[in-house]
Amino acid sequence: MAAEGLKSLDLEAIGEKIPSDVRGSAEIRPWLFAGDLLCAALLDAKGARLALELWQRLRKILSGLGALPVVVGSHGDAMELEDRCRERTREQLARAVAQAITTSGASVLSRLATERPDDPSVDKVTLSPAELAPRDDGFAFVEESKGRVSVAIVATPIPALVPVYLGFGGQGGAPPPADVGSVLALWNERHGPLDVVYASGDTMEVEVARPPKTAEEAKRLAREHYAFCDGIVRHGNGTTADLARQLAGARRWLFWWNA
Repeated sequence: MAAEGLKSLDLEAIGEKIPSDVRGSAEIRPWLFAGDLLCAALLDAKGARLALELWQRLRKILSGLGALPVVVGSHGDAMELEDRCRERTREQLARAVAQAITTSGASVLSRLATERPDDPSVDKVTLSPAELAPRDDGFAFVEESKGRVSVAIVATPIPALVPVYLGFGGQGGAPPPADVGSVLALWNERHGPLDVVYASGDTMEVEVARPPKTAEEAKRLAREHYAFCDGIVRHGNGTTADLARQLAGARRWLFWWNA
């Protein structure tokens, strides 16, 4: 699918499989390009909750077809991503994909960790079995998004590469798209299968099948999340210790960057 984008995908047939009470429009329209390569198509849902339902339906419909869905927010959010990719070439996308695939996510996190203020509070965290029990918290975008919300079909079967194809990253203090992809690939190995459910503006939400199941795993993950997106501590959880408690057992992870 990557070499030819969405060219071989019958978008009209896919649209016909989605109930009209879920989608906001019948048309699946071309959206993001890299040169003449169609990287992503777009369709609307009637609100954020239906966007999540649409994502879930598309995840099944697209299985085995070499493409993945991701919620990309409001019309304005989608336009912002479109602007980031407007001048992108096939060669630039290919280089970003190759970098994401060949670069160690652990090395990216190690480099980013040197840029963060030291926060050793996580070292003293202890967690009970009850705190480590798997759980599904709600997605933040479902509660915060208003009006119509768009869902993209992205021309990759690899969830970690979804942000790369979207051009997501590199703004507001976020790592560049290739680094985002490398880190997600690492977490897919440790905690996957991983899915990128939402990527828009300065926010990304992912879902994993295998959340941290021990205190040591939760503490390691908290250090990694802090390196990857320090705003979730500076503007959210307060300390890496608080972050470790939040991540214990959590299948859904939220990141936001606003420098």
